[in-house]
Order: sequence, then structure tokens, then C-alpha cells
Amino acid sequence: MATDKDTLRRMGLQANLSTRAMNILLRKEFESITDLIKYYKENVDFRALRNCGETSNRELIELVKKYNNNTNNHISQLS
Repeated sequence: MATDKDTLRRMGLQANLSTRAMNILLRKEFESITDLIKYYKENVDFRALRNCGETSNRELIELVKKYNNNTNNHISQLS
């Protein structure tokens, strides 16, 4: 059975994230896309994360936007 971490990794691969952006996801230890979206909503971008430059930031924001529509109801319950 796939874990949330496996699902997040798979989403990153499907979105063709660069190796650096994937490493940022894994290093920060986001457990799910919900965690990633919540981080984005709280911080506005990802540049504060280690080794996250403009390109990686843009890639991660695009990933959030892609999946945010599917999880909007769940995120609003977290706030």
C-alpha cells in the first residue's frame, strides 16, 4: 500500500519536478500534498527552504496550484 510520502513523490515525478525540487520536498519531509499546500498558504512561497531558488520555487508553486483545486475543501478545514 502506498504511503502519503510515496504519493507525494509520485506526484512530483508526474509533474516532472527537477531533482533539486524533489530533494527539497523530501528533505523538508512533507508527508502529503496537503502539507505542501498548507506550507505554501502559510509562507507564500518555498524560497526559505534550503537550496530552493527561483526555479525550484516556481516548480513547487505549480505543483501546489495543480493539486490545490482537488484538496481545497480539506485545506479549508485545516485553517
